[in-house]
Amino acid sequence: MADVREYTERISVSASELNLMVRAQQVTVDAVKRKESESWIRKQLSAIAGEATTVFALAFATRTAAGVALGLGALIAGSLATNYFLNSITAGLNGTSRHASWFNVNTNKYKRIEFEAAFVEYSNAGGTTHYITQAGPIDRMQRLDGTWIYAS
Repeated sequence: MADVREYTERISVSASELNLMVRAQQVTVDAVKRKESESWIRKQLSAIAGEATTVFALAFATRTAAGVALGLGALIAGSLATNYFLNSITAGLNGTSRHASWFNVNTNKYKRIEFEAAFVEYSNAGGTTHYITQAGPIDRMQRLDGTWIYAS
């Protein structure tokens, strides 16, 4: 049985990191909807970012595509892949997608953004994986000159 924990954490990302996170989150949503295998998940995530440890660590708290696939595969195979879980990770994807859309239009002004994200974390014998369930509003943006400004 997995241990479950919910918490919030501040995320600071570049536009490219956020775009990769959104793509990886889409894989997790698709995998849960279609009850895909661990190997399918690993293949899809590897195709997105190879071993982009930063992106996987931000989005999933696991540093490899194999680690994410193992954690999600165990959830899909078990009783935790419920409609509630699917709705939660879909809401997280929607929030980060909105931020990515805004950021992609504003990359000529900013190099990083910061926002608070809510996570649900599952820990079992195979390790720990977390999933974004909500993305709060963008709090701060880092200008191209390196200075940070607060969103208004």
